[in-house]
Amino acid sequence: MKDFITFATGDQWRIRTMSKILGYFTLPLLLLLSNSSGHSASPAKTSTGPTGTREKMIVSTGTVVMQLDLQRLRGSRSQTEQSKRESVRFEVSPNSFFTVLVFNDALRGAQPGSMELIGANAPFLPESVNASSQLVLERAPSDGPFELLIRDGKTGPVLFNIEGHLYDYDPVSHSLKINGGRLLISDELAKKLGRPADAGVNVGEVSIATNVYPIEVTKIENGAARSITMPPRAGGIPNGGVPGPDIIVGDMPNLQQQGSAAGQVGLAMGGTSCNNGTVPVHFYQLPDPDHSVVSQSLYRMSGGATNDERIEQIGHAWVKHTFGASQENACAFGCTPFGDDSELGPGCSDPYAASQNGFQGNTNSGALGSRAWVNPFTGVFSVNPRPENHTGHTHTGTSHRILVNATDLNTTLNPGATYYAEMQYDVKHEYDWCQTHPGECNMYNNASYKRYNVSGTTTFTFAAVGSAIRMTPATGAWPGATSATVEPAPGVDGRAFVVYKVTNPSAGVWHYEYAIHNQNLDRSIQSFSVPLGSGITISNIEFHAPPNHPGFANDGTVGNTGFSNAVWTPTQTASDMSWNTETFAANPNANAIRFGTTYNFRFDSNRPPTAVNATVGFLKTGTPITVGIQGPTADGGATPSPTPFLSPTPGITPSPTPPTSPTPIPTATPGATPTPSVTATPAGSPTPPAKANNLSTRMNVQTGANVGIGGFIITGSAPKHVLLRAIGPSLTQSGVPNALADPVIELHGPAGFTTITNNNWMDDPAQATAITATGIPPTNPLEAAIDATLNPGAYTAIIRGNNNGTGVGLIEAYDFSPGVPAELANISTRAFVGTGSDIVIAGFILGGNSGNAQIAVRGLSPAGVPNALADPMLELRNSSGALIGSSDNWQDNAAQAAALTAAGLALPNTSDAGIIVALPPGLYTALLSGASGGTGVGLVEVYDLGVP
Repeated sequence: MKDFITFATGDQWRIRTMSKILGYFTLPLLLLLSNSSGHSASPAKTSTGPTGTREKMIVSTGTVVMQLDLQRLRGSRSQTEQSKRESVRFEVSPNSFFTVLVFNDALRGAQPGSMELIGANAPFLPESVNASSQLVLERAPSDGPFELLIRDGKTGPVLFNIEGHLYDYDPVSHSLKINGGRLLISDELAKKLGRPADAGVNVGEVSIATNVYPIEVTKIENGAARSITMPPRAGGIPNGGVPGPDIIVGDMPNLQQQGSAAGQVGLAMGGTSCNNGTVPVHFYQLPDPDHSVVSQSLYRMSGGATNDERIEQIGHAWVKHTFGASQENACAFGCTPFGDDSELGPGCSDPYAASQNGFQGNTNSGALGSRAWVNPFTGVFSVNPRPENHTGHTHTGTSHRILVNATDLNTTLNPGATYYAEMQYDVKHEYDWCQTHPGECNMYNNASYKRYNVSGTTTFTFAAVGSAIRMTPATGAWPGATSATVEPAPGVDGRAFVVYKVTNPSAGVWHYEYAIHNQNLDRSIQSFSVPLGSGITISNIEFHAPPNHPGFANDGTVGNTGFSNAVWTPTQTASDMSWNTETFAANPNANAIRFGTTYNFRFDSNRPPTAVNATVGFLKTGTPITVGIQGPTADGGATPSPTPFLSPTPGITPSPTPPTSPTPIPTATPGATPTPSVTATPAGSPTPPAKANNLSTRMNVQTGANVGIGGFIITGSAPKHVLLRAIGPSLTQSGVPNALADPVIELHGPAGFTTITNNNWMDDPAQATAITATGIPPTNPLEAAIDATLNPGAYTAIIRGNNNGTGVGLIEAYDFSPGVPAELANISTRAFVGTGSDIVIAGFILGGNSGNAQIAVRGLSPAGVPNALADPMLELRNSSGALIGSSDNWQDNAAQAAALTAAGLALPNTSDAGIIVALPPGLYTALLSGASGGTGVGLVEVYDLGVP
């Protein structure tokens, strides 16, 4: 489909999708849309070309609303029956690279790109489709039959094609609307529905409203580009500006097969690095060692009924030595160019093509060098001998590139698998800066990943799906998994992560999957063990590692023999299940988990999960350490503790493993005592109701009155053991933007209670020991936690940023004494409510008993608070993201209003929101936002009213 541009009234232009374009208009349109960034040549000067300002813009924020005929979509209505449409609303992921071009304030067209849709799951699709929660709206390449489409961002298939839409751009407000698009069932969706004849059937309409901002401004004179500037982001949009030098991977635009040999293929990917910091980053060329090295890896997710039981690394390459920084603006941070290519300016980006990252040449050409020379934490490597010296050996099509067994890509052998490319920069300059500027240490966010679809059985092609997930390793793509940090020597060596997931594939069987990812830990990992105990039976014990490259002359390994590919030895005893490779003394080239690699360990068991301490041992130096994970429960063991994890996607709360019980309640004034609301007295029932358990609320933590405040009331007659956590920096591993870098937590209580404050949870050895013993310590040493036994009363927990830092944080409360005669009664959270991903998201668990519980959720504009949220809106969703109920003005629904009033929970303002509903045990998420995009301080409350 091509773009036909017609004039509209005023200063606005509209583009209507047409199947043809007038031939005489093609040439000037292509000239106008040509991209003069990067290394492409500027258009030749002509005497008749256009003159003016061209802006390349991307989407900052927005909403997408689908009006869907759900009955027709699900096949339960014939074409002759009357259509009834229902509304499904999404937010657009901030700063989406859905790119449009504007010339002299007039819209000229959209370029291929995408918007990720958040804020709703895909429950409107039939279960047979097995859709994920990651939907993407794409502007497809112009050679396709449709310009716009909606696809499943995780599994890849197109769900809907869009036709008949109109673009409407307002240059004054920088707003872009796309209206009137008809949603047509795609061929792929029709086949998944088992109704291939329904391909092309219209099942609704989509409307899109976004705000856009420029990332590149070009001055054009007579058709020739005279100047290009890359402006900073618009006000209020998160940008770079991290103190110090900070290289991140902004994108991996393509992935290619560049050779094959002996049943293996050699791949390479393009990559774009961006300086997320305030200081230019050194890009000095070899033989100077002060430059970055780049790792490339490929992962596969597969296994289980939904093909997400495990994520495995299936290939990695030698490292690319960087040289000569371009000064572009691909990450839209606002580039401040350095004077030459020896350094990458703040906010600037530097691209490498896949052909460069797979180049097998020799010295002085930025070629690939062995990982064996590199210390990934300090960024130090040998320059004598040269690390990229390729003399003394010959190359095959796979040498030094991402080495992958063809059987791991063959689509016939891997049905339903999904694939993720990962790129990581290791930077000497970041480490050197950290040593002289304490607190400005940016060595932990240098990996990003991106999903690709794979086609082929022997020769392979790759198609990108969605945008890169920045500052997160590929293990972050694993849904429902939990990550525990391994950092044996903070500030001296790097980090690794034990990422794990427990599933229950059949009655009485639990599958335990552990993926150990070494991000930048130089000492490497040599052993891993999981404790066992009485009554535990395990089977199907397996190990997986990506293939290491063979030995080459000058490869930095001992004897130039390469790193070993020997399978780790499994050993099962009555007390543990362990795996290990050779020790360093036995073989310095042992198949250890070295930087930029991920190894998997797995087994099945007859016992459900509980919190345990695994042991991780190291190859080069250091004693083994323990890390909190989940493992099988021994006979007579404690009730499994939950490991809640609030997803960065609003409305989706992943499944922890059941029953413990926390519940909070923030108040309007920090430190003040919350006023308990009237709670219904449970009536006698043969089935005890579920109890409100653990709370995890995500919020945008600001300063002053806009810090995050969570509270809870302990009722009953006995003290209760509670763990509170304030989570921030580890959220970046889950793709959460603008995470709170260094949270601080305060706990205030009743009269006579001494306020407890914590900044970094490991600072107090006694507290650190108690917190670790719970089995769910924070995974980052900068996060905060308090372990306390509290008497009945009202408590308030406050989360703020250290040194007035701001960002997205999580406040959590866990009950570790569910058996005592005391309960966490009511919960609430007060925080600043933004838009998009900065709304307030409160997750809670009902557990402990099998009966339904009557739950009330309220969204309020708190009285006496500056900048209060004027018109709160509430949504309540279950663990799969399905909408249970919603409310704008609580009195609009007479039945709900009567039930809330009868429970003593009538809201003070007609514009407040309220929901009351009977819920079975499970995980639930309450989303608090402002009507019509309103912002301000809001209050979300959850009340457990007992038996319905």
